Amino acid sequence: MSFEILPKNFIVYRKPYARHLTLKKAPGLQAFKFVRSVKLSSKAPALSKAPGIDGSLRGNRIYLKDPTVVRRYIGIVKRAKHFNIGKLFLEYTKGTKRLLNNSRIMCYISGGMAVKLHLLAKGKPISKVTENTEDFDFHFISTGERNIIRDTQVMTSMMMQHLTWFSKFLNRKYGFKTRILMRELKGVPVDKAGQGYKYRKVFKVYRFYVLTPTKKIEFADCSLVKEKKSNFEIMHGMYISKYQDLWRDVAYTLTSSFIEPKSYLRNPLIGSKYKKGLKNMSRLTNLVGTNRPKVTNLLTKILNKNIIGSKKAAFSLKRQLNQNRLRHAHFLQK
Repeated sequence: MSFEILPKNFIVYRKPYARHLTLKKAPGLQAFKFVRSVKLSSKAPALSKAPGIDGSLRGNRIYLKDPTVVRRYIGIVKRAKHFNIGKLFLEYTKGTKRLLNNSRIMCYISGGMAVKLHLLAKGKPISKVTENTEDFDFHFISTGERNIIRDTQVMTSMMMQHLTWFSKFLNRKYGFKTRILMRELKGVPVDKAGQGYKYRKVFKVYRFYVLTPTKKIEFADCSLVKEKKSNFEIMHGMYISKYQDLWRDVAYTLTSSFIEPKSYLRNPLIGSKYKKGLKNMSRLTNLVGTNRPKVTNLLTKILNKNIIGSKKAAFSLKRQLNQNRLRHAHFLQK
């Protein structure tokens, strides 16, 4: 069944005494907001009577089984410039289950945003560099190399649908004027089979932009990857890696910038994109602190701008990371 999920506090409109709501704002319409998230059938009206479905969506019209799921909205639409789009994305996604309940493919959030959400949720100290992370990185776990085309279609369709409704959420509730653009990234670094802390292999990467009248915001990267599924927890309506996988992933990215030629550009000392390396240092410091000697040794060498010492420390830390993952080396050979 095809359906759409509208989150709690989503703004819709209705003519006085009309039976249906509408997504479009127009003169003479009254504003309403949902008191909880609702699931709407977007196909035949008869499907809206199925269990778990709150109504139907036909074009811009919404027909609800239970009219009490909306209430009159009297407030003024707030100015868009007062809001952080990343925070609004978390608000929107928390009210949906689209990124959790897809039976065809699993996705989770990784990278700097995952670190930021973990630290904030646990109440741990967080640096300004880590806290200022605004973009989202999603990994979609492929069902197999034979299914790359199908998995890519599922990944892009799922994320485009989610972000399109997020754009509507921004526009209707907060007065933004946004739309979504997607493009495939070519020539991105691709891990070889058998390498990496998770022995991850990257097949496809797509970037999603939020377009406003004055800005083109690099909002989310979605990667189709082959890797062993780990243990996840749920935050803000998304899967996120647990602590052990999270800090090891950041540590491996930092060590690779001293060892792997394709990652040299992220090297915090000599890379052309050294700021990315500095961000990884900040995230690793926030996650680990001084609890792991090999991590502390690497960070100290980098802070002292000791290139040779940093490379040796990176090799040492990488060996430790890989020792814990050798049992997964056969995974990509299947």
